[in-house]
Amino acid sequence: MTQQMTLSQGLQTRQEQNLTPQQIQTMNLLQKPSLELEQELTQKMELNPVLVVENHREITIGDPLEDANARSDRNEELVAQAIENDENNWEAAIVNSDSHNDEPMDYDPGNNWDADREERYRHFVDSQTRPVSFQEALMEQLRDAVNEEKQPRLFRACLEVLGNLDKNGWLDATDEQIANGAEVTADTVARAIKVVHSFTPAGLAARDLRECLLLQLERSREKGSIAWDIVDKHLGDLERNRIPLIAEEVDADISEVNEAIERIKLLDPKPGRALDNTEAPHIIADFKVVKRLDGHWDVVPNDFAFPDVSIDEYYVDQQKDKSISADYRAYLRKMIDDANILIQQLDFRKTTIEKVAVCIVAHQIEFFERGQKYLKPMKMSDIADELDVHETTISRAVANKYLGTPYGILEFKYFFSTGYSSNEGEEVSNRVVQNKIREYIDAENKAKPLSDQKIADMLVRDGFNVARRTVAKYREAAGLGAASQRKIHS
Repeated sequence: MTQQMTLSQGLQTRQEQNLTPQQIQTMNLLQKPSLELEQELTQKMELNPVLVVENHREITIGDPLEDANARSDRNEELVAQAIENDENNWEAAIVNSDSHNDEPMDYDPGNNWDADREERYRHFVDSQTRPVSFQEALMEQLRDAVNEEKQPRLFRACLEVLGNLDKNGWLDATDEQIANGAEVTADTVARAIKVVHSFTPAGLAARDLRECLLLQLERSREKGSIAWDIVDKHLGDLERNRIPLIAEEVDADISEVNEAIERIKLLDPKPGRALDNTEAPHIIADFKVVKRLDGHWDVVPNDFAFPDVSIDEYYVDQQKDKSISADYRAYLRKMIDDANILIQQLDFRKTTIEKVAVCIVAHQIEFFERGQKYLKPMKMSDIADELDVHETTISRAVANKYLGTPYGILEFKYFFSTGYSSNEGEEVSNRVVQNKIREYIDAENKAKPLSDQKIADMLVRDGFNVARRTVAKYREAAGLGAASQRKIHS
Protein backbone atom coordinates (compact mmCIF):
# COMPACT_ATOMS: atom_id res chain seq x y z
CA MET A 1 0.00 0.00 0.00
CA THR A 2 1.50 3.26 -1.01
CA GLN A 3 0.73 6.60 0.50
CA GLN A 4 0.41 9.59 -1.73
CA MET A 5 1.12 13.06 -0.45
CA THR A 6 -0.54 15.88 -2.30
CA LEU A 7 1.00 19.32 -2.28
CA SER A 8 -1.28 22.22 -2.97
CA GLN A 9 -0.68 25.88 -3.45
CA GLY A 10 -3.13 28.52 -2.35
CA LEU A 11 -3.29 32.24 -2.74
CA GLN A 12 -3.95 34.20 0.42
CA THR A 13 -4.38 37.92 0.77
CA ARG A 14 -3.12 39.74 3.83
CA GLN A 15 -3.35 43.43 4.60
CA GLU A 16 -0.17 44.98 5.91
CA GLN A 17 0.71 48.51 6.85
CA ASN A 18 4.11 49.62 5.64
CA LEU A 19 5.15 52.94 7.09
CA THR A 20 7.44 55.30 5.24
CA PRO A 21 10.50 56.71 7.06
CA GLN A 22 8.66 60.03 7.45
CA GLN A 23 5.66 58.28 9.02
CA ILE A 24 7.94 56.40 11.39
CA GLN A 25 9.57 59.69 12.42
CA THR A 26 6.11 61.22 12.92
CA MET A 27 5.11 58.38 15.24
CA ASN A 28 8.40 58.66 17.14
CA LEU A 29 7.85 62.39 17.72
CA LEU A 30 4.28 61.73 18.82
CA GLN A 31 5.49 59.35 21.50
CA LYS A 32 8.19 61.62 22.91
CA PRO A 33 7.46 63.44 26.19
CA SER A 34 8.06 67.20 26.24
CA LEU A 35 11.57 66.98 27.72
CA GLU A 36 12.75 64.51 25.07
CA LEU A 37 11.11 66.66 22.40
CA GLU A 38 13.20 69.63 23.56
CA GLN A 39 16.34 67.51 23.33
CA GLU A 40 15.35 66.41 19.83
CA LEU A 41 14.76 70.00 18.74
CA THR A 42 18.11 71.07 20.18
CA GLN A 43 19.82 68.42 18.05
CA LYS A 44 17.87 69.38 14.93
CA MET A 45 18.69 73.08 15.41
CA GLU A 46 22.38 72.19 15.46
CA LEU A 47 22.06 70.21 12.22
CA ASN A 48 19.65 72.51 10.39
CA PRO A 49 20.46 76.26 10.42
CA VAL A 50 17.12 77.31 8.87
CA LEU A 51 15.11 76.21 11.93
CA VAL A 52 13.77 78.84 14.32
CA VAL A 53 12.36 77.55 17.61
CA GLU A 54 10.44 79.74 20.06
CA ASN A 55 9.19 78.83 23.58
CA HIS A 56 12.19 76.52 23.64
CA ARG A 57 14.42 75.81 26.61
CA GLU A 58 17.73 74.65 25.18
CA ILE A 59 18.80 71.29 26.57
CA THR A 60 22.52 70.63 26.99
CA ILE A 61 23.66 67.57 25.07
CA GLY A 62 26.58 65.56 26.39
CA ASP A 63 28.20 65.26 29.80
CA PRO A 64 27.03 68.18 31.96
CA LEU A 65 30.07 67.84 34.22
CA GLU A 66 32.49 68.68 31.43
CA ASP A 67 31.23 72.22 30.88
CA ALA A 68 29.64 72.92 34.28
CA ASN A 69 32.37 75.29 35.45
CA ALA A 70 32.44 77.22 32.18
CA ARG A 71 28.67 77.66 32.29
CA SER A 72 28.30 78.36 36.00
CA ASP A 73 29.36 82.03 36.09
CA ARG A 74 27.24 82.96 33.08
CA ASN A 75 24.18 81.15 34.49
CA GLU A 76 24.44 82.96 37.81
CA GLU A 77 24.78 86.27 36.00
CA LEU A 78 21.66 85.63 33.91
CA VAL A 79 19.57 84.66 36.93
CA ALA A 80 20.80 87.66 38.92
CA GLN A 81 19.90 89.98 36.05
CA ALA A 82 16.42 88.49 35.81
CA ILE A 83 15.79 88.94 39.52
CA GLU A 84 17.15 92.49 39.68
CA ASN A 85 15.42 93.81 36.56
CA ASP A 86 12.52 96.17 36.90
CA GLU A 87 9.25 94.24 36.97
CA ASN A 88 7.90 95.88 33.83
CA ASN A 89 11.08 95.12 31.89
CA TRP A 90 10.97 91.56 33.18
CA GLU A 91 7.43 91.11 31.88
CA ALA A 92 8.35 92.54 28.51
CA ALA A 93 11.36 90.21 28.25
CA ILE A 94 9.60 86.94 28.95
CA VAL A 95 5.93 87.37 28.04
CA ASN A 96 4.97 87.16 24.37
CA SER A 97 3.19 90.20 23.03
CA ASP A 98 0.31 87.94 21.96
CA SER A 99 -0.17 86.40 25.41
CA HIS A 100 -3.39 84.50 25.88
CA ASN A 101 -5.53 87.18 27.51
CA ASP A 102 -8.61 85.67 25.87
CA GLU A 103 -7.95 82.13 27.09
CA PRO A 104 -10.82 80.48 29.03
CA MET A 105 -10.38 80.71 32.78
CA ASP A 106 -12.38 80.13 35.92
CA TYR A 107 -10.81 82.98 37.87
CA ASP A 108 -10.02 86.64 37.51
CA PRO A 109 -7.80 87.44 34.46
CA GLY A 110 -5.53 89.57 36.60
CA ASN A 111 -4.73 86.62 38.85
CA ASN A 112 -4.17 84.43 35.81
CA TRP A 113 -1.68 86.98 34.44
CA ASP A 114 0.33 86.86 37.66
CA ALA A 115 0.29 83.05 37.70
CA ASP A 116 1.30 82.90 34.04
CA ARG A 117 4.19 85.32 34.62
CA GLU A 118 5.32 83.38 37.67
CA GLU A 119 5.31 80.10 35.73
CA ARG A 120 7.34 81.62 32.89
CA TYR A 121 9.82 83.00 35.43
CA ARG A 122 10.15 79.60 37.10
CA HIS A 123 10.82 77.89 33.77
CA PHE A 124 13.43 80.53 32.92
CA VAL A 125 15.25 80.03 36.21
CA ASP A 126 15.01 76.25 35.90
CA SER A 127 16.59 76.44 32.45
CA GLN A 128 19.49 78.58 33.65
CA THR A 129 20.41 76.66 36.81
CA ARG A 130 21.43 73.06 37.25
CA PRO A 131 21.12 71.16 40.55
CA VAL A 132 24.25 69.63 42.00
CA SER A 133 24.47 65.98 40.96
CA PHE A 134 24.93 63.00 43.27
CA GLN A 135 28.58 62.62 42.25
CA GLU A 136 29.39 66.33 42.60
CA ALA A 137 27.91 66.52 46.11
CA LEU A 138 29.97 63.52 47.21
CA MET A 139 33.15 64.90 45.65
CA GLU A 140 32.72 68.16 47.55
CA GLN A 141 32.50 66.23 50.81
CA LEU A 142 35.49 64.06 49.90
CA ARG A 143 37.71 67.10 49.24
CA ASP A 144 36.69 68.51 52.62
CA ALA A 145 37.42 65.21 54.40
CA VAL A 146 40.65 64.03 52.74
CA ASN A 147 43.64 66.01 51.44
CA GLU A 148 44.51 64.46 48.09
CA GLU A 149 48.14 65.65 48.19
CA LYS A 150 48.87 64.51 51.75
CA GLN A 151 46.81 61.27 51.67
CA PRO A 152 46.80 60.13 48.03
CA ARG A 153 46.16 56.43 48.77
CA LEU A 154 43.22 57.15 51.08
CA PHE A 155 41.84 59.63 48.54
CA ARG A 156 42.09 57.00 45.77
CA ALA A 157 40.36 54.43 47.95
CA CYS A 158 37.55 56.86 48.77
CA LEU A 159 37.14 57.58 45.06
CA GLU A 160 36.86 53.87 44.41
CA VAL A 161 34.21 53.55 47.13
CA LEU A 162 32.22 56.44 45.67
CA GLY A 163 32.50 54.95 42.22
CA ASN A 164 30.91 51.75 43.45
CA LEU A 165 27.84 53.33 45.10
CA ASP A 166 24.58 52.45 43.39
CA LYS A 167 21.83 55.01 42.79
CA ASN A 168 20.45 54.35 46.29
CA GLY A 169 23.78 55.07 47.96
CA TRP A 170 24.63 51.46 48.87
CA LEU A 171 28.12 50.02 48.32
CA ASP A 172 28.09 47.52 45.49
CA ALA A 173 31.62 46.08 45.70
CA THR A 174 33.67 43.89 48.04
CA ASP A 175 36.67 45.17 50.01
CA GLU A 176 38.91 43.11 47.74
CA GLN A 177 37.45 44.68 44.58
CA ILE A 178 37.92 48.16 46.01
CA ALA A 179 41.50 47.39 47.05
CA ASN A 180 42.35 46.07 43.61
CA GLY A 181 40.71 49.00 41.85
CA ALA A 182 42.48 51.63 43.96
CA GLU A 183 45.73 49.64 44.36
CA VAL A 184 45.69 50.00 48.14
CA THR A 185 45.71 47.71 51.17
CA ALA A 186 42.64 46.26 52.91
CA ASP A 187 43.33 48.55 55.88
CA THR A 188 43.13 51.63 53.63
CA VAL A 189 39.84 50.35 52.18
CA ALA A 190 38.39 50.02 55.68
CA ARG A 191 39.43 53.59 56.46
CA ALA A 192 37.97 54.85 53.18
CA ILE A 193 34.61 53.22 53.87
CA LYS A 194 34.53 54.86 57.30
CA VAL A 195 35.23 58.23 55.67
CA VAL A 196 32.27 57.81 53.32
CA HIS A 197 30.14 56.64 56.26
CA SER A 198 30.71 60.10 57.73
CA PHE A 199 29.24 61.85 54.67
CA THR A 200 25.79 63.39 54.50
CA PRO A 201 23.20 61.97 54.26
CA ALA A 202 23.90 59.26 56.82
CA GLY A 203 23.72 55.68 55.62
CA LEU A 204 25.89 55.98 52.51
CA ALA A 205 28.21 53.07 51.59
CA ALA A 206 26.15 50.54 53.56
CA ARG A 207 26.03 47.04 52.13
CA ASP A 208 22.57 46.09 53.34
CA LEU A 209 19.45 47.57 54.91
CA ARG A 210 20.50 46.75 58.46
CA GLU A 211 23.85 48.54 58.16
CA CYS A 212 22.22 51.50 56.37
CA LEU A 213 19.70 52.06 59.17
CA LEU A 214 22.26 51.48 61.93
CA LEU A 215 24.56 54.12 60.43
CA GLN A 216 21.69 56.60 60.58
CA LEU A 217 20.80 55.68 64.16
CA GLU A 218 24.45 56.02 65.17
CA ARG A 219 24.57 59.49 63.57
CA SER A 220 21.51 60.36 65.70
CA ARG A 221 23.30 59.03 68.82
CA GLU A 222 20.82 56.21 69.30
CA LYS A 223 23.36 53.42 69.52
CA GLY A 224 22.16 50.99 72.19
CA SER A 225 18.57 52.29 72.11
CA ILE A 226 15.46 50.14 71.63
CA ALA A 227 15.34 51.28 67.99
CA TRP A 228 18.98 50.19 67.59
CA ASP A 229 18.27 46.73 69.04
CA ILE A 230 15.23 46.28 66.76
CA VAL A 231 17.21 47.14 63.63
CA ASP A 232 20.27 45.20 64.76
CA LYS A 233 18.53 41.92 65.60
CA HIS A 234 14.84 41.98 64.70
CA LEU A 235 14.34 43.46 61.23
CA GLY A 236 12.69 40.24 60.02
CA ASP A 237 10.26 40.28 62.94
CA LEU A 238 9.54 43.95 62.29
CA GLU A 239 8.72 43.21 58.66
CA ARG A 240 6.24 40.58 59.82
CA ASN A 241 4.78 42.96 62.46
CA ARG A 242 5.64 40.61 65.34
CA ILE A 243 5.52 43.41 67.90
CA PRO A 244 4.80 41.32 71.03
CA LEU A 245 7.76 39.04 70.21
CA ILE A 246 10.05 42.03 69.64
CA ALA A 247 8.93 43.59 72.95
CA GLU A 248 9.77 40.39 74.76
CA GLU A 249 13.16 40.03 73.06
CA VAL A 250 14.29 43.64 73.69
CA ASP A 251 12.75 43.63 77.21
CA ALA A 252 10.52 46.65 76.64
CA ASP A 253 6.84 47.55 76.80
CA ILE A 254 4.85 47.42 73.56
CA SER A 255 4.30 51.18 73.79
CA GLU A 256 8.08 51.70 73.93
CA VAL A 257 8.57 49.39 70.94
CA ASN A 258 5.90 51.25 68.94
CA GLU A 259 7.62 54.54 69.75
CA ALA A 260 10.95 53.14 68.56
CA ILE A 261 9.33 51.83 65.38
CA GLU A 262 8.01 55.32 64.60
CA ARG A 263 11.59 56.62 64.79
CA ILE A 264 12.80 53.81 62.53
CA LYS A 265 10.15 54.76 59.96
CA LEU A 266 11.76 58.19 59.71
CA LEU A 267 15.04 56.67 58.51
CA ASP A 268 15.85 56.52 54.79
CA PRO A 269 16.64 53.05 53.41
CA LYS A 270 17.94 54.63 50.18
CA PRO A 271 19.93 57.71 51.23
CA GLY A 272 21.52 58.18 47.80
CA ARG A 273 18.20 59.39 46.42
CA ALA A 274 18.45 62.51 48.59
CA LEU A 275 21.47 63.64 46.56
CA ASP A 276 20.42 62.39 43.15
CA ASN A 277 18.68 65.15 41.21
CA THR A 278 19.13 63.52 37.82
CA GLU A 279 16.17 61.15 38.07
CA ALA A 280 13.49 63.63 39.04
CA PRO A 281 12.95 66.02 36.13
CA HIS A 282 10.34 68.71 36.58
CA ILE A 283 7.00 67.48 35.24
CA ILE A 284 4.95 69.98 33.28
CA ALA A 285 1.43 69.55 31.99
CA ASP A 286 1.20 69.27 28.21
CA PHE A 287 -2.36 70.60 28.38
CA LYS A 288 -4.41 72.19 31.13
CA VAL A 289 -8.13 71.68 31.69
CA VAL A 290 -9.76 74.94 32.80
CA LYS A 291 -13.37 75.90 33.43
CA ARG A 292 -14.80 78.97 31.77
CA LEU A 293 -17.14 81.35 33.55
CA ASP A 294 -20.03 79.88 31.54
CA GLY A 295 -19.28 76.43 33.01
CA HIS A 296 -17.70 74.96 29.88
CA TRP A 297 -14.46 72.98 30.28
CA ASP A 298 -11.69 73.81 27.82
CA VAL A 299 -8.35 72.22 26.98
CA VAL A 300 -5.51 74.76 26.80
CA PRO A 301 -1.97 73.90 25.54
CA ASN A 302 1.08 74.67 27.64
CA ASP A 303 3.39 76.78 25.47
CA PHE A 304 6.49 75.25 27.02
CA ALA A 305 5.37 71.75 26.03
CA PHE A 306 4.85 72.72 22.38
CA PRO A 307 7.64 74.99 21.07
CA ASP A 308 6.79 76.99 17.95
CA VAL A 309 8.99 75.92 15.04
CA SER A 310 9.36 78.00 11.87
CA ILE A 311 11.80 78.65 9.03
CA ASP A 312 14.18 81.60 9.02
CA GLU A 313 13.12 83.81 6.08
CA TYR A 314 16.73 84.89 5.58
CA TYR A 315 17.61 81.41 4.29
CA VAL A 316 14.44 81.25 2.19
CA ASP A 317 15.56 84.41 0.41
CA GLN A 318 19.12 83.07 0.10
CA GLN A 319 17.88 79.87 -1.48
CA LYS A 320 16.27 81.97 -4.25
CA ASP A 321 19.39 84.07 -4.81
CA LYS A 322 20.90 83.11 -8.17
CA SER A 323 24.22 84.77 -7.29
CA ILE A 324 25.19 82.07 -4.78
CA SER A 325 26.48 78.67 -5.79
CA ALA A 326 24.10 75.96 -7.00
CA ASP A 327 25.44 73.50 -4.41
CA TYR A 328 24.71 75.89 -1.55
CA ARG A 329 21.20 76.60 -2.91
CA ALA A 330 20.59 72.82 -3.16
CA TYR A 331 21.78 72.40 0.41
CA LEU A 332 19.42 75.17 1.62
CA ARG A 333 16.56 73.65 -0.37
CA LYS A 334 17.06 70.34 1.41
CA MET A 335 17.28 72.03 4.83
CA ILE A 336 14.06 73.95 4.13
CA ASP A 337 12.28 70.79 2.94
CA ASP A 338 13.41 68.94 6.07
CA ALA A 339 12.22 71.84 8.24
CA ASN A 340 8.80 71.85 6.56
CA ILE A 341 8.44 68.12 7.19
CA LEU A 342 9.38 68.63 10.86
CA ILE A 343 6.83 71.45 11.22
CA GLN A 344 4.11 69.20 9.79
CA GLN A 345 5.11 66.37 12.13
CA LEU A 346 5.06 68.65 15.18
CA ASP A 347 1.68 70.02 14.16
CA PHE A 348 0.36 66.45 13.89
CA ARG A 349 1.81 65.69 17.33
CA LYS A 350 0.17 68.68 19.00
CA THR A 351 -3.16 68.21 17.21
CA THR A 352 -3.34 64.51 18.06
CA ILE A 353 -2.51 64.98 21.74
CA GLU A 354 -5.04 67.84 21.93
CA LYS A 355 -7.76 65.70 20.35
CA VAL A 356 -7.08 62.96 22.89
CA ALA A 357 -7.21 65.48 25.73
CA VAL A 358 -10.54 66.83 24.47
CA CYS A 359 -11.96 63.30 24.28
CA ILE A 360 -10.78 62.58 27.82
CA VAL A 361 -12.58 65.64 29.14
CA ALA A 362 -15.74 64.74 27.20
CA HIS A 363 -15.75 61.17 28.52
CA GLN A 364 -14.74 62.08 32.08
CA ILE A 365 -16.78 65.27 32.54
CA GLU A 366 -18.20 64.05 35.87
CA PHE A 367 -14.66 63.52 37.14
CA PHE A 368 -13.83 67.16 36.46
CA GLU A 369 -17.14 68.39 37.85
CA ARG A 370 -17.57 66.20 40.92
CA GLY A 371 -14.28 64.52 41.85
CA GLN A 372 -12.18 61.40 41.53
CA LYS A 373 -14.83 58.93 42.68
CA TYR A 374 -16.76 59.69 39.47
CA LEU A 375 -14.00 58.49 37.13
CA LYS A 376 -15.52 56.32 34.40
CA PRO A 377 -14.09 53.20 32.75
CA MET A 378 -12.42 54.14 29.48
CA LYS A 379 -10.20 52.24 27.07
CA MET A 380 -7.77 53.55 24.46
CA SER A 381 -9.76 51.69 21.82
CA ASP A 382 -12.77 53.91 22.70
CA ILE A 383 -10.80 57.06 21.86
CA ALA A 384 -9.23 55.42 18.79
CA ASP A 385 -12.69 54.60 17.40
CA GLU A 386 -13.93 58.10 18.11
CA LEU A 387 -10.95 59.75 16.38
CA ASP A 388 -10.83 57.12 13.62
CA VAL A 389 -7.16 56.25 14.20
CA HIS A 390 -5.32 53.10 15.19
CA GLU A 391 -5.16 52.27 18.90
CA THR A 392 -1.34 52.37 18.77
CA THR A 393 -1.57 56.04 17.76
CA ILE A 394 -3.52 56.76 20.96
CA SER A 395 -1.00 54.74 22.96
CA ARG A 396 1.85 56.84 21.57
CA ALA A 397 -0.05 60.08 22.10
CA VAL A 398 -0.66 59.44 25.81
CA ALA A 399 2.77 57.97 26.61
CA ASN A 400 4.45 60.13 29.29
CA LYS A 401 2.05 63.02 28.65
CA TYR A 402 0.43 64.99 31.46
CA LEU A 403 -2.83 66.86 31.93
CA GLY A 404 -3.25 69.73 34.37
CA THR A 405 -6.52 69.23 36.27
CA PRO A 406 -8.26 70.73 39.31
CA TYR A 407 -6.86 67.73 41.21
CA GLY A 408 -3.25 68.22 40.18
CA ILE A 409 -1.11 67.16 37.23
CA LEU A 410 -2.15 63.65 36.15
CA GLU A 411 -0.81 61.30 33.52
CA PHE A 412 -3.04 60.87 30.50
CA LYS A 413 -2.93 57.14 31.25
CA TYR A 414 -4.60 57.81 34.61
CA PHE A 415 -7.91 58.23 32.80
CA PHE A 416 -7.76 54.87 31.00
CA SER A 417 -8.90 51.86 32.96
CA THR A 418 -11.33 48.98 32.94
CA GLY A 419 -14.32 49.06 35.23
CA TYR A 420 -17.18 47.48 37.09
CA SER A 421 -20.93 47.76 37.06
CA SER A 422 -22.53 48.74 40.35
CA ASN A 423 -25.78 47.18 41.55
CA GLU A 424 -27.56 50.17 40.03
CA GLY A 425 -26.00 49.39 36.64
CA GLU A 426 -23.65 52.39 36.72
CA GLU A 427 -20.26 51.90 35.11
CA VAL A 428 -17.39 52.89 37.43
CA SER A 429 -13.61 52.81 36.94
CA ASN A 430 -11.51 50.25 38.78
CA ARG A 431 -9.71 53.25 40.28
CA VAL A 432 -12.94 54.01 42.14
CA VAL A 433 -12.83 50.50 43.60
CA GLN A 434 -9.16 50.94 44.52
CA ASN A 435 -10.00 54.20 46.30
CA LYS A 436 -12.83 52.47 48.19
CA ILE A 437 -10.37 49.82 49.40
CA ARG A 438 -8.01 52.54 50.61
CA GLU A 439 -10.92 54.31 52.37
CA TYR A 440 -11.88 51.10 54.19
CA ILE A 441 -8.28 50.51 55.32
CA ASP A 442 -7.79 54.13 56.41
CA ALA A 443 -10.90 53.92 58.59
CA GLU A 444 -10.32 50.42 60.01
CA ASN A 445 -9.62 49.57 63.64
CA LYS A 446 -5.84 49.08 63.55
CA ALA A 447 -6.05 46.66 66.46
CA LYS A 448 -8.33 44.48 64.30
CA PRO A 449 -7.49 45.29 60.67
CA LEU A 450 -9.76 44.15 57.86
CA SER A 451 -8.97 40.95 56.01
CA ASP A 452 -9.12 40.90 52.21
CA GLN A 453 -12.30 38.81 52.40
CA LYS A 454 -13.93 41.31 54.76
CA ILE A 455 -13.02 44.15 52.37
CA ALA A 456 -14.53 42.16 49.47
CA ASP A 457 -17.72 41.69 51.51
CA MET A 458 -17.86 45.43 52.21
CA LEU A 459 -17.46 46.18 48.50
CA VAL A 460 -20.34 43.85 47.67
CA ARG A 461 -22.41 45.61 50.34
CA ASP A 462 -21.61 48.95 48.66
CA GLY A 463 -22.59 47.66 45.25
CA PHE A 464 -19.30 46.39 43.77
CA ASN A 465 -18.99 42.69 43.01
CA VAL A 466 -15.22 42.26 43.54
CA ALA A 467 -13.48 38.98 44.41
CA ARG A 468 -11.08 38.60 47.36
CA ARG A 469 -8.09 37.95 45.08
CA THR A 470 -8.85 41.19 43.23
CA VAL A 471 -8.89 43.05 46.55
CA ALA A 472 -5.47 41.56 47.37
CA LYS A 473 -4.11 42.65 43.97
CA TYR A 474 -5.37 46.21 44.32
CA ARG A 475 -4.17 46.45 47.92
CA GLU A 476 -0.66 45.31 47.03
CA ALA A 477 -0.55 47.67 44.03
CA ALA A 478 -1.38 50.53 46.42
CA GLY A 479 1.53 49.54 48.70
CA LEU A 480 -0.79 48.50 51.54
CA GLY A 481 0.21 45.55 53.68
CA ALA A 482 -1.89 42.55 54.56
CA ALA A 483 -4.02 42.63 57.72
CA SER A 484 -1.26 41.00 59.79
CA GLN A 485 1.19 43.69 58.70
CA ARG A 486 -1.22 46.56 59.37
CA LYS A 487 -2.10 45.45 62.89
CA ILE A 488 -1.00 47.81 65.66
CA HIS A 489 -0.22 46.13 68.98
CA SER A 490 -0.84 47.96 72.22
